[in-house]
Amino acid sequence: MGEDYAEITRKYLFGTWRYQKTWNPRVIVGAEGSYFMDSEGKRYLDFSSQLVCSNLGHDNERVKDALAKQGEELFYIAPGFTTKPASLLAQKIAEVTPGDLCKSYLSLGGAEANEAAIKIARFYTGAPKLIARFRSYHGATSGAIGLTGDPRRLYAPVPPGVVHAPDCYCYRCPFGLEHPGCGVRCAKYIGEMIEMEGAGNVAAVFVEPIVGSNGILVPPD
Repeated sequence: MGEDYAEITRKYLFGTWRYQKTWNPRVIVGAEGSYFMDSEGKRYLDFSSQLVCSNLGHDNERVKDALAKQGEELFYIAPGFTTKPASLLAQKIAEVTPGDLCKSYLSLGGAEANEAAIKIARFYTGAPKLIARFRSYHGATSGAIGLTGDPRRLYAPVPPGVVHAPDCYCYRCPFGLEHPGCGVRCAKYIGEMIEMEGAGNVAAVFVEPIVGSNGILVPPD
């Protein structure tokens, strides 16, 4: 028999966002298109594109070719320099973002991006406060998890300046109302929160267009 990679994993790795003692991970050996396969030969339809980041499908030839090509040209350079792909990506993003949103910060993931957004918002406005929703997920780093309004993460105290707002959750409306007669009270309430906190004190409002990790909450039109 081959090595038990699940057992090796349990022994030497921490699993993310789970109870460690009962974690028994599947050993994944391959993936193609919309499917991935484990070491026992089982094939799974990947409904979530993993963490919603394999949207072009697994083992995509165009993605593999682009990675291989870039690896041959330049694998890494410090952020004080720039490259052709980075500059062209930033330009492309500017072409599709609205208004005068023409600058980007390229990060390795969502949490890092939100940490940067926190710092940029506070530096630019000089205001200390941040508003986010109770049911939300913005990352697992110290600042981002402070924005996250998930009651399961009790070990992460809400940092100073973070204020949480009610959710756009029509199925269990926090105001006990029904759409459309509610007048989208949840959205208007954020405006009232900004006024109560002091408009000059609020640096930014962090909102997921559709809440993901806290239940796929789709707001009304």
